[in-house]
Amino acid sequence: MGKALSTRTRRVPVEIVAIRTPDGMEQQIPRVPLGEVLGQPDGDLQRASEQVARLYWETVRQGREILRQIERQRRPGHRINPHLYWQLGDLLFRYSQENDRSEVFLNGVKSHFVRDLPLSGTAWRKILRFRTLVPSSSQIDPSKDWSFYRDAPSVAVEIATKSAA
Repeated sequence: MGKALSTRTRRVPVEIVAIRTPDGMEQQIPRVPLGEVLGQPDGDLQRASEQVARLYWETVRQGREILRQIERQRRPGHRINPHLYWQLGDLLFRYSQENDRSEVFLNGVKSHFVRDLPLSGTAWRKILRFRTLVPSSSQIDPSKDWSFYRDAPSVAVEIATKSAA
């Protein structure tokens, strides 16, 4: 992301907004707020903003697939594999880090993902906290349920770290 604009020294926020086409259909498009640039966006900026949107939608697609896998495990008396939540957290974590480093970036990452994934703001925070506290999926004890990591992540990480040592 942002390679086309490597000579620029300023970061440019991109928003993905819904518009209605003349036939009444909703379409999601990348938009650079006009206050962020002087005049019309040049070709490089437009291409970079389209790249931001492509990467975002690919991340959303992957996130939805992981959430479908989680939903398939959600049955009474069945344990949800915490590795799936770690994978989702890693996906969101890596996207957020790349977005933070990019010159042209998605503005309001959390609000976009909460809008486009069936994920609440609280779930977003817990999943990212889990991924941040557990930098490697090898630290996850697969015999533990997701709720073990969700409800007391720092204690769970301590236990996992001690058992790995």
